[in-house]
Amino acid sequence: MAFVLLFLLLTMTLFLETRAKILNDTKSLYLAEEGIEVLRHVRDDNWNDIAGLTIDTPHFLSISTTSIAITSTPEVIDGGWQREVVFHELYRDSATDDVVASTTGGSYVDTDGRVAIVRVGYAGSTTTVQTILTNLFDI
Repeated sequence: MAFVLLFLLLTMTLFLETRAKILNDTKSLYLAEEGIEVLRHVRDDNWNDIAGLTIDTPHFLSISTTSIAITSTPEVIDGGWQREVVFHELYRDSATDDVVASTTGGSYVDTDGRVAIVRVGYAGSTTTVQTILTNLFDI
């Protein structure tokens, strides 16, 4: 009987820990996707707000009820999730204009594009989402 109770207790503990991890990972993914959507909004509003940022440097999102901005102040969400955005140069093949790795010969830096990486961290776990943003409206 004690063995059965111990087994049930351990099973329930494992279930609750797994459930909490899944909920936290899901929230991290949603926050990362929200970050991408915010970057698209900033891009649509004024491409120069993205083009003027330092490459390969962590940036953060400032979201309020009246404004959205990209700042240098770390962002903490709901007391535990941390979200950062890093922009990298976008490289294209000179012959085809396809996106290529930066080490590929015959490539050029697309000044009207950036690779945007959004990272959301919580309790030692990190969720990363990546996209390409371009000066879609030629601002």
